[in-house]
Amino acid sequence: DAAFDRQARIGACTPGLLAAEHGRVSQTIARHLRLHLDDATWTPEHFELSFGQVVDRSEDPSNNPEPFVLETEAGPVKLAGKIDRVDRSGALARIIDYKTSVAARHADIERGVEIQLPLYALVLEGHLLSDALCAQAVLLPIGGRKGHECLNRDGKARGADRLDWEQRQQVLRKRVGDYVTGIRTGVFPPTPYEGKPCKYCVYRSACRYEQARIARKRGPAA
Repeated sequence: DAAFDRQARIGACTPGLLAAEHGRVSQTIARHLRLHLDDATWTPEHFELSFGQVVDRSEDPSNNPEPFVLETEAGPVKLAGKIDRVDRSGALARIIDYKTSVAARHADIERGVEIQLPLYALVLEGHLLSDALCAQAVLLPIGGRKGHECLNRDGKARGADRLDWEQRQQVLRKRVGDYVTGIRTGVFPPTPYEGKPCKYCVYRSACRYEQARIARKRGPAA
């Protein structure tokens, strides 16, 4: 309510639109609380847990102003970020990252397309909470009943060919190294999701992506 009152005072939008959005957000939050309030296994302990030089760092004493250094084939890579929420259950920890919707799949994580939460797990154990073992890292849609677990630390993800946590770490480090090498050398051609045209991207008319043009730029080595 206080957040919407501030928006009303500064005249951010029309009163009718503000009231409608206020009602929608209130309903979503209420549903979220109803679905997740009775989780007796985990206790939320940290919110907006920050590392590196990030803006608006929270007051959590477990924040670390130093960047996390990830060792990759491209050398050490310094990272900064903010973890939405960390739950504890004894020595175990669970990362929660809030999303308006979750489109990531296990295949995206194993291919290194979705790297955010596996990175956060490394940061949590090696940089923020040295006494914790990160058992889970979950992409959770606000108001949703079930999240998407990204680590497979217990090896129980459906499918016999699913990569375990150690293998996912290797993919993660290689992918970050590839990204850094591409940026440093100026080679980072667009690669649409699964090779499909960027059907839902609002910038597609400005981007003017064409597979033939990108293939020429990448050359025969690609």
